[in-house]
Amino acid sequence: MKKKFFLFWVVGAVLLSSSFGEIKRYPLVPEPAFRTKFHHRERAGLAFAPEGIFALTSRGWMSLINPEGKILWQKKSPCTPSATPLIFKGKFFYPCQEGIMVCGELESGEELWRFEFKDSSASTPSVREEFLVFQTGQGWVYALNKDSGELVWIQRLTAGGNRLSLLGASQPVIDENRVFIASRSGVIASFELKTGEILWKNEVFKDRWLSDLDYPLLSDSKTIYPVSPVGICALSKKTGKVFWSVKEPVLAPAKISSGYIYLLNQDFELLKIDAEVGLVEERIDLRVKKKLAHQKILGIFPRERNIVFITSSRIYSFEPGSEELKLIKKYPGRGQKAWLEKGRIYLLSSKGYLLEVSL
Repeated sequence: MKKKFFLFWVVGAVLLSSSFGEIKRYPLVPEPAFRTKFHHRERAGLAFAPEGIFALTSRGWMSLINPEGKILWQKKSPCTPSATPLIFKGKFFYPCQEGIMVCGELESGEELWRFEFKDSSASTPSVREEFLVFQTGQGWVYALNKDSGELVWIQRLTAGGNRLSLLGASQPVIDENRVFIASRSGVIASFELKTGEILWKNEVFKDRWLSDLDYPLLSDSKTIYPVSPVGICALSKKTGKVFWSVKEPVLAPAKISSGYIYLLNQDFELLKIDAEVGLVEERIDLRVKKKLAHQKILGIFPRERNIVFITSSRIYSFEPGSEELKLIKKYPGRGQKAWLEKGRIYLLSSKGYLLEVSL
């Protein structure tokens, strides 16, 4: 019996090694941490820069990995990261569950300043000129001086109310001298960057419970596209007027590419929406509902010849004209967040690893 079990284990190991042979794995937390927390909900993420990949985990560790795959440094975060970090001109910025925004030097990992905002959730910040802007789960919008961390202005977009915040808080979009914020209460607003004056606001989704606008905001030169679990709409950046709205139960963050918005609904239909007029030009049944039923959809990435879908354990490709998803690769562990950068897929796993997969 022991010999059979050993033989089965060896064969399984060989199959796994061949299946995962093209996957690089980087430990993002020290070895002792793996023994204490084998599964962890990941709220932080990755940021990319010429210096390499800045990896931040909700376990409280941060690392810088150079383009050759070498970990240059690894340090304990001063607080518990709660959103994807931002890199801007050699500095990193990220919020923490303790109500702190942290700024550090990318080259060394040394902290430069911290700002307390007294909320347990906040968005990834955005930077323009000397301003760093972010919002919190309770509807506060902050603008800081990015170099010193000093408060420039603060606004309250919405009160807490009875709305559910499902995904945290969406990253602000800054276009020239305007800031666009989508809130958990279904309100999207435009602010003057330098003063914080509210230029306009519009409640675009009025569902009592599911109007959370915490999916990433999409935008182009003239239009902003907020996405909620109940649909997507298009608003004028200048006036806040709604151009069009499509009500669909959204399953994953949408993407915009070459004038089209790609959205996956809860029936596992891929919608191709004309971004200018809101017309659903294609509704593609992916026919993998049973396969995906127990997998979390981490991202949709339109490419020149295909669309890449990343789930919590698999990577799929969809080509125009096809009726099914093509399995590209399975990967070990359970993915929590995913990015597609320069033909490579990066995943943060629940066990504290960064996985790199070449397409």
